[in-house]
Amino acid sequence: MNLHRLVLQRAAAGKPVRVGLIGAGKFGAMFLNQIPTMAGLEVSVIADLDPDRAQAGCRKVGWDARRVARTLFVASGAELCAHPELDIVVEATGSPAAGIAHARSAIAAGKHIVMVNVEADVLAGPLLAEEARARKVPLVPVIAWIPPGGDMSERSHPSPYLRQVWGDAARERLQAAFEAGLGGVPDDISVEPCVARGDTGPVLVDIADQPGDLLVIGTGRRSLVGRAVRKSVGRYLLAHAKCPVLAVPPSALMDEIGHGFRPWPLRGRRRVLVPDISELTGY
Repeated sequence: MNLHRLVLQRAAAGKPVRVGLIGAGKFGAMFLNQIPTMAGLEVSVIADLDPDRAQAGCRKVGWDARRVARTLFVASGAELCAHPELDIVVEATGSPAAGIAHARSAIAAGKHIVMVNVEADVLAGPLLAEEARARKVPLVPVIAWIPPGGDMSERSHPSPYLRQVWGDAARERLQAAFEAGLGGVPDDISVEPCVARGDTGPVLVDIADQPGDLLVIGTGRRSLVGRAVRKSVGRYLLAHAKCPVLAVPPSALMDEIGHGFRPWPLRGRRRVLVPDISELTGY
């Protein structure tokens, strides 16, 4: 069952996913524009430094008077995070400092937090690791691999030796991703590496198989040719994942320092991370 069906079930049961939005600027306006057409998703609270401007923005993007009237507008992101009736907080201020503060407030309040910030890929890893430490849950790094030439071709002429070689190479790439992104495997949290054979999308769907899990992936940047010949893991996950999916865009800083440890698929009760999908699995 994918996310679209799950959210339709919430709508049919009269229990929509209740969202709080912090920051009603450019991204916030684009998000709010889609809400009237998204069954099962309800923006209940909006926080902005100028609540009156946020209300005007809602009307500008097509919200009717009834929807605006039933929405709470506040000036404090911390107040929004503490609201007892919210399921998810979307942080879209565009400020790294404010984003960190709001993320911590949301985590402290037991809310799911979605960071919409150009520096999120730099900040998300350390913050999520800290969250794992605080909750004392295991971190599950995942890498998916397929044989050169394709899975079907190898299965028609299997070689146990080559399978071992390819599996070992995948483990080495996973270790290299930790070295590049975090300076090595953290020693203060439980880490359970997972090396799985198969396409990245199906592998991640099978691993993060609980509604309370969260898959966080890096979107990466690809050339026009790369987009044409490579499959999109993000699109696959959005269509098939059994849990929420958060796609984190790359920042200018990551472009400068080169390929690093970008995507972080993780679970609500286990934390799951993945090195750069496009580099490791041919996507």
